[in-house]
Amino acid sequence: MKKNLMKKTACAVLAAAMAFSLTACGGSSGDSASSEAAEVSYKDTFTFSQAADIVTLDPADTAAIPTLDVLCGIYDSLVTFDADMNVVPCLATEWDQEDELHYTFKLRDDVVFHNGDPMTAEDVVYSIKRLAVSAKNASLMSALEDAEAVDDYTVKFTLSQPAPTFLNNLANTAAAILPQSYMEENGEDIITTAPVGTGAYKFVEWKQGSSVTMEANEDYWDGEVTTKNVIMKVIPEASQRTIALETGEIDCAYGVQSNDISRIDEDPTMNLLMAPALSTAFVCMNYEKAGIDNKDVREAIRLAIDSQSIVDAVYYGAAEPDNTIIPFAAFGYQEDAAEIEYNPEKAKELLAAAGYGNGFSTNIYTNDNQQSVEICQIIQAQLKEVGIDCEVKTLEFGTFLDKIGSGEHDLCLMTWSTGTVDADFTYYAQFHSSQYGIYGNMMTPDLFPGLDEKLDEARSTSDQEVRMAAYKEVEEILTENSIYRPLVCRSSVVGTTAKVENFELRANDIYNFKHVKVQE
Repeated sequence: MKKNLMKKTACAVLAAAMAFSLTACGGSSGDSASSEAAEVSYKDTFTFSQAADIVTLDPADTAAIPTLDVLCGIYDSLVTFDADMNVVPCLATEWDQEDELHYTFKLRDDVVFHNGDPMTAEDVVYSIKRLAVSAKNASLMSALEDAEAVDDYTVKFTLSQPAPTFLNNLANTAAAILPQSYMEENGEDIITTAPVGTGAYKFVEWKQGSSVTMEANEDYWDGEVTTKNVIMKVIPEASQRTIALETGEIDCAYGVQSNDISRIDEDPTMNLLMAPALSTAFVCMNYEKAGIDNKDVREAIRLAIDSQSIVDAVYYGAAEPDNTIIPFAAFGYQEDAAEIEYNPEKAKELLAAAGYGNGFSTNIYTNDNQQSVEICQIIQAQLKEVGIDCEVKTLEFGTFLDKIGSGEHDLCLMTWSTGTVDADFTYYAQFHSSQYGIYGNMMTPDLFPGLDEKLDEARSTSDQEVRMAAYKEVEEILTENSIYRPLVCRSSVVGTTAKVENFELRANDIYNFKHVKVQE
């Protein structure tokens, strides 16, 4: 089933690329001379919109995709992902893995931060060690034993154990390189108001709840930045993002609502970009709350929800039911994971056996993304059919993260991108007792025996067969205890005007706009 979706979306991207190529080449050969003679002028501002505001300017302090979609313009990391999600050089020109515990990176010698300071190995050491003790993303560097500057442009990392995801984790925006002197002279909080990176764009202004403005970095190491300004506008309503695209208020709309796909695709003034993503949606269950602390109740909730109806009603086919929270394209995805049946009658039986034959009341928290709200409304109706009265609580994105982080919810709808293309990024952060996450702040090592051990095993060996076997057991433990209800693995859907050039989709939903141009 997932293969059909991938073929379909891959064809959509190919068609969009071919259409753009034909347009860019000027159509038929008969008018090529006039096309070449005509001068194309470009706007000095690229404006894109997304459903949620950023929550911080500190790359180490969040895993929220809407935030990283902005910060990727301000910061660079040692390595990055290309369009096919392969790790490629960025601030590092090359690296050598001497053995499973030692990596040496050679740095570019022509990079300067936005404040004019040259980037050196000391900045890399400072940034990676800072990440290793961060509240939100320390798991990315949990295997790091030491980082040292061998010389101005050479860094050596020593690991405490083999870490098969180390390179992928360094490509995460959380591993952005920051200027040590600037941070120490001004205090680390300076990054929350006046961030400085090495990226294609310098930070200008954040109007909370409204927009973020950036301007081109004239000293960017990776060539000329062709568009002077980039503005991210917050437009929570998906339909309003599409209207803003149609009217020219914005040049690019992230998170196109599925029922707008054909509207954009059939309009010659717009382009539709769609491809399989590394993003899944799932329902988290707070097993510390009354009612939800009963495994039979959690299993009843799993059985009462029909993922296919969500695909049909909300995603219009731009997603597919997933039996795990790992996306199809990530390492660690279990193709043979047990299928979750939709069985409301069995759900009622489990509720009765748990002492809730007459039902009970609960809640589900969601952010104010329109698609998320619609999913929760479907879940609300499906739970009602088995006797569960579920209140949908809709919150602004930052508030939503705060509330679920403090465990206020009974249920919550999460969308999560396995941005490193490895299940470790999702499983470890969410379920290991040492980590911050939807579950991590509630976990204890003995809560679900064997879970910590299997998560540790999977991230401490380079043997991919051993890792896959460990993740199989992780998934079995999670399924046995009905800890969450997987829903879908979705596609990335972005709309642009036909005048936008060089915008690049990425499967991790962190899109590349560094060299984008917009025709007048």
